[in-house]
Amino acid sequence: MTHATVTEGVTPADAATASPADLNAAVSSVEADILGVRLGMSPDEVGTALNENKPDNVQLLPRKWSSMDPAHASDFQPVNAETPGAFVPGIRATGPGSTHEIQVTFAKPPADNVVESIMRKELYSSVAGQQTSLEAYRQSLIEKYGTPTEEDQGGAIVLIKWLYPDSASDCTPLKSNLPAKRQMSNYPKDMGHLPETCATTLVYSLTANGGIVSNMEAKLANVGQEYFNREAMIAHRDALNEQAAEAQRQQATDRPNL
Repeated sequence: MTHATVTEGVTPADAATASPADLNAAVSSVEADILGVRLGMSPDEVGTALNENKPDNVQLLPRKWSSMDPAHASDFQPVNAETPGAFVPGIRATGPGSTHEIQVTFAKPPADNVVESIMRKELYSSVAGQQTSLEAYRQSLIEKYGTPTEEDQGGAIVLIKWLYPDSASDCTPLKSNLPAKRQMSNYPKDMGHLPETCATTLVYSLTANGGIVSNMEAKLANVGQEYFNREAMIAHRDALNEQAAEAQRQQATDRPNL
């Protein structure tokens, strides 16, 4: 008799019904946004959203394209938009004096070239005339995103987290005193949840000086989806490289000088 193996922390029903396609559908349905940018948006949609919602002193950097096809590019170097296999790896926007940064990352082939993570950070101590208390900032976040799933106010950095849906697996446990960007680096394979069961996570980290927020970071992503996209990208890149190598071998027909 054989027994199905279920990862600790994952129910048999989760393991039987969840799939990467289900996860993609769940991520695309998440309505949370950062400056109007949502997961699953195209590069053009991101450009429109940022132009409509970003602060006036934040500027979008010129868009760049890359390709993994070794016949047309090398090591993700910039290419023209018309290059075969071209995709947009990310869109950035910055404010004066490094006071503001927005980084939108897109999934790479073979996945659709849509948003898979959004990161924003702002340094308020360098912004003249802008002061927001920690509690006022927290209340503004709750008004926009609803009641948080989890909060960590015990360290120097206040962390506020939302899960979408909050019934899905929490694959991003909060790490005290780390900013939002470092809260969701990679899917932790040993944490006891299958990646396809991971909830989408939004984390805000707030650093305060005398009760006044001086630094904010935010990140929105689904580490399970990022994991699947990364694994598929590696396999796709390796297949392209092997095809290019085989084509080169087929053309290597020069007779040796014996």
